Amino acid sequence: MIGAPWIAAPAIAIAAFVRASPTRLGALLFLVFEFALILWTAWFTYGVYAYGNSTASIGFLFLPILQWGAVLVAFLIALALGWRMRPDFMKD
Repeated sequence: MIGAPWIAAPAIAIAAFVRASPTRLGALLFLVFEFALILWTAWFTYGVYAYGNSTASIGFLFLPILQWGAVLVAFLIALALGWRMRPDFMKD
Protein backbone atom coordinates (compact mmCIF):
# COMPACT_ATOMS: atom_id res chain seq x y z
CA MET A 1 0.00 0.00 0.00
CA ILE A 2 2.87 2.38 0.61
CA GLY A 3 4.02 2.09 -3.00
CA ALA A 4 0.56 2.50 -4.56
CA PRO A 5 0.89 6.27 -5.14
CA TRP A 6 4.28 5.70 -6.79
CA ILE A 7 2.73 3.12 -9.14
CA ALA A 8 -0.35 5.25 -9.91
CA ALA A 9 1.41 8.61 -10.37
CA PRO A 10 2.08 8.36 -14.15
CA ALA A 11 -1.56 7.51 -14.89
CA ILE A 12 -2.73 10.37 -12.67
CA ALA A 13 -0.41 12.77 -14.52
CA ILE A 14 -1.88 11.68 -17.85
CA ALA A 15 -5.38 12.15 -16.40
CA ALA A 16 -4.42 15.77 -15.71
CA PHE A 17 -3.32 16.12 -19.35
CA VAL A 18 -6.69 14.74 -20.45
CA ARG A 19 -8.46 17.34 -18.31
CA ALA A 20 -6.21 20.15 -19.56
CA SER A 21 -6.57 19.34 -23.26
CA PRO A 22 -8.28 22.11 -25.20
CA THR A 23 -9.66 19.82 -27.91
CA ARG A 24 -11.49 16.52 -27.86
CA LEU A 25 -8.87 14.94 -30.09
CA GLY A 26 -6.07 15.83 -27.69
CA ALA A 27 -8.09 14.54 -24.75
CA LEU A 28 -8.84 11.32 -26.62
CA LEU A 29 -5.19 10.73 -27.49
CA PHE A 30 -4.09 11.30 -23.90
CA LEU A 31 -6.94 9.05 -22.71
CA VAL A 32 -5.78 6.24 -25.00
CA PHE A 33 -2.25 6.71 -23.67
CA GLU A 34 -3.55 6.59 -20.09
CA PHE A 35 -5.40 3.36 -20.86
CA ALA A 36 -2.17 1.93 -22.30
CA LEU A 37 -0.27 2.83 -19.12
CA ILE A 38 -2.91 1.12 -16.99
CA LEU A 39 -2.77 -2.00 -19.18
CA TRP A 40 1.04 -1.94 -19.01
CA THR A 41 0.88 -1.91 -15.20
CA ALA A 42 -1.74 -4.69 -15.15
CA TRP A 43 0.31 -6.81 -17.55
CA PHE A 44 3.43 -6.31 -15.44
CA THR A 45 1.53 -7.17 -12.26
CA TYR A 46 0.20 -10.35 -13.81
CA GLY A 47 3.69 -11.32 -14.97
CA VAL A 48 5.18 -10.76 -11.54
CA TYR A 49 2.58 -12.76 -9.67
CA ALA A 50 2.02 -15.51 -12.24
CA TYR A 51 5.56 -16.21 -13.35
CA GLY A 52 7.88 -14.32 -11.05
CA ASN A 53 9.37 -15.10 -7.71
CA SER A 54 9.43 -12.99 -4.59
CA THR A 55 12.29 -10.84 -5.83
CA ALA A 56 10.50 -10.04 -9.11
CA SER A 57 8.30 -7.56 -7.28
CA ILE A 58 11.35 -5.28 -7.05
CA GLY A 59 10.41 -4.39 -10.62
CA PHE A 60 7.50 -2.42 -9.22
CA LEU A 61 10.00 0.11 -7.97
CA PHE A 62 11.39 0.64 -11.47
CA LEU A 63 8.19 0.38 -13.56
CA PRO A 64 7.05 3.97 -12.87
CA ILE A 65 10.46 5.27 -13.92
CA LEU A 66 9.88 3.78 -17.38
CA GLN A 67 6.32 5.10 -17.40
CA TRP A 68 7.43 8.60 -16.41
CA GLY A 69 9.81 8.49 -19.36
CA ALA A 70 6.92 7.55 -21.65
CA VAL A 71 4.80 10.36 -20.16
CA LEU A 72 7.59 12.86 -20.79
CA VAL A 73 8.02 11.71 -24.40
CA ALA A 74 4.25 11.89 -25.03
CA PHE A 75 4.11 15.36 -23.49
CA LEU A 76 7.03 16.63 -25.59
CA ILE A 77 5.49 15.20 -28.76
CA ALA A 78 2.17 16.86 -27.91
CA LEU A 79 3.92 20.20 -27.34
CA ALA A 80 5.77 19.85 -30.63
CA LEU A 81 2.45 19.24 -32.40
CA GLY A 82 0.95 22.40 -30.92
CA TRP A 83 -0.88 21.12 -27.82
CA ARG A 84 -1.45 23.81 -25.24
CA MET A 85 -3.18 23.72 -21.88
CA ARG A 86 -6.66 25.21 -21.70
CA PRO A 87 -6.52 28.72 -20.20
CA ASP A 88 -9.27 27.96 -17.68
CA PHE A 89 -7.67 24.73 -16.43
CA MET A 90 -5.93 26.27 -13.44
CA LYS A 91 -8.94 28.40 -12.47
CA ASP A 92 -11.07 25.40 -11.38
